[in-house]
Amino acid sequence: MNWIKGHWWFLLSVALGCTRAEPRSNTLSLNGSVSTMSVEPAVSSANSSAAEITPPQESWVEAVRLEDWALAASLLDKHVDCSAPRMRYVRAKVAMGQEQWSVALTLLDGLESALPQVATDIALQRAEAHWHGGQADLAAQYFAQLKTVRALTKASQAYFRASQVKLARSAIDRAIQMAGTSSREDGIEARLHRAMLAQTMGDKATAIADLRFVYQHARDPQVSAEAWKTLRQVDPNHRLTSSDRMQRAWSHANRGYSEPTRQEIEQAKAAPGGPPPRVQQLLAQAKAYYESRKDYRQAAQIYEQAAKLRGPHGAQALYLAAKAWSRAEDNNRALALYEQVIHQHTASSWAERASYDAPRLYRFQRRWPLAERGYRRYLQRYPRGSLSKEARYELALCLLLSGQPGQARPLFESLASGEKQAFEAASFRYLGAVAAFLEGNTSLAASVWRDTISSQPLSWFSLMAQARLASMGQPTPPIALPAPSVHELPPMVVNLPPTVQWLRDLGLVRDAEEAMRTQEEAFQRGYGDRGGEALCRAYGQLQTGGRLYRMGQRHAPQRLVQLAPTASNRWAWECLFPYPYGPITHRWETEHGIPSGLSHAIMRQESAFNPEAQSPVGAQGLMQLMPTTADRTAQRMGKPFDLRRLRSPGMNITLGMEYLSMLLRIFDGHVPLAVGAYNAGPMAVGRWLQGAEQTPLDIWVALVPYRETRHYIWRVMSNWLRYRYLLEGEASIPVLGLHLPGSIRIPDDAY
Repeated sequence: MNWIKGHWWFLLSVALGCTRAEPRSNTLSLNGSVSTMSVEPAVSSANSSAAEITPPQESWVEAVRLEDWALAASLLDKHVDCSAPRMRYVRAKVAMGQEQWSVALTLLDGLESALPQVATDIALQRAEAHWHGGQADLAAQYFAQLKTVRALTKASQAYFRASQVKLARSAIDRAIQMAGTSSREDGIEARLHRAMLAQTMGDKATAIADLRFVYQHARDPQVSAEAWKTLRQVDPNHRLTSSDRMQRAWSHANRGYSEPTRQEIEQAKAAPGGPPPRVQQLLAQAKAYYESRKDYRQAAQIYEQAAKLRGPHGAQALYLAAKAWSRAEDNNRALALYEQVIHQHTASSWAERASYDAPRLYRFQRRWPLAERGYRRYLQRYPRGSLSKEARYELALCLLLSGQPGQARPLFESLASGEKQAFEAASFRYLGAVAAFLEGNTSLAASVWRDTISSQPLSWFSLMAQARLASMGQPTPPIALPAPSVHELPPMVVNLPPTVQWLRDLGLVRDAEEAMRTQEEAFQRGYGDRGGEALCRAYGQLQTGGRLYRMGQRHAPQRLVQLAPTASNRWAWECLFPYPYGPITHRWETEHGIPSGLSHAIMRQESAFNPEAQSPVGAQGLMQLMPTTADRTAQRMGKPFDLRRLRSPGMNITLGMEYLSMLLRIFDGHVPLAVGAYNAGPMAVGRWLQGAEQTPLDIWVALVPYRETRHYIWRVMSNWLRYRYLLEGEASIPVLGLHLPGSIRIPDDAY
């Protein structure tokens, strides 16, 4: 049984489980009473990166709100008598955040009778503490009642540590039945644990099946490799087929893991079933290099090798080679290959893509006539093609920039008339006015821009319309919104439910938010027709943003934020434009020269104020930081970094605002450029600025090659204008010129 006693496999299964607590939503359904999630684990107080990174706070409540557990513990122990039940409770929550399990258990002992309103959460916190370092059987009994994959896996692990093997097997079987064939992390964790447990019980077949599943589906290549290593120890005669190996190779390739992909391909060559087709080997390896975002040249060369092999893959490989060469900044080679695809594979869908991408490359090179010719060719061949709308837009830009505004204007106007998405339609109308201005039709242009200011107030387009009118020497209409009618509803006084207020006052704002969520329907009914307003006002008192913003989307009429904020409609503004964690953001804005409201404008677009948000590519938290970006930013600050703490509001905001501050310095304080860099990276924005010194700002943004980044700039800038107007009034609305800043140099170490 050496495999059980010391093997990495069991340690991994425990390690995976140790880093996660049960989510709030899974603990509330047991009996309907208010409960909370256990605090996201952090490192011990001696190593707490949150305490190092978060700026000092004067209030322990603020430290708890920011989930800066080490600072909260220090302030509580130094200044507060924690013998009262409510203070024992908050101190226990802080201890949980610091992973001080025995301290937490001592503080939680007997608290249910004194604090019945949070009895369910006390039970959860106690179970978590027992699971990590207390009585395993008590943790197992608790988690076995819950109906989530992760909770049942925890129950099984705890039963196993308590030597109750049959109960452990029953719990983990339930977990895997619930997970099904999903490759989510909780399902992988469950199968890791069952593989160990099955081997302990002599159920070799189940152990083999689970290890095979983990090998094939785990996202982490190290986990996959260890699964195979362990599988061979369990069954030395077990063989994976060539098809199995290639399936795993493609899984690695799609995630950009080039070396694990290569290793799997090499293993596939010698596996039962014979070596995979050469073209499949090449395509998988090229895909891995491409998705790694570091080896585009290598990817292009391998795709070209694949294209030379006969078969139906030729058009695809040739097209992907061209795309990789363009990413490697060898545009001439890319253009040559795009032309090959167009002429040699005319009937394929790859020819359509190449017909669109070729003129895009000319556009990036600012070779407007060649780009125009390419877009016209695409639209002639594919008038209803999947990329025809983008092709018409980019053709219009090329015409505008090549001195043909008379041909550009009808294209923009046609796009505007057929567009259902408001922001896109506004952009087309705006650019049509630019074309009219360049034609010499200044009266039409000015009329459209004035209409833009009145119909799209406090938006990117109204800001640029003001700049255009000012450049013409014409008066600019005020960007201010009209006031609401004099008829106002009587003031509304909203009292939080007692438990919600109690949690809020302790700084446990995320717990308060969840407690409020469980009472929304009844709370709303209590305020009749103004129930939606009451919910917004209630959530606004919690100083978080996620649920407040959700309520705004659901209950705050858009017409109310088209009017200036007054006592009657300010609730709608504050519901749709929350301002959570104000003290820390205000401090950073003041000390680091970040324009007020900009960080919240970014949070609104990035995460919708959800601290637990995680993007498909791994960006995390309120400001959606990639772990590598957060780590490098912490290093620049001279502070330690712990990935497990990245979603805590204090750390995430601190690192996010430091990164934003760096971008603003790089781009000489130019907000639209810094915002674009926050989305696409400073290197990309630097490339787009090359050769664009004389391009007006509004046209430069319209030329941004990524549709996502164009929209991001529009929306974040519009958010920012609204925050400035809400927080500081009309006088705070910024004025932007049309000129791009000169002499921007992107440092070699920018990220």
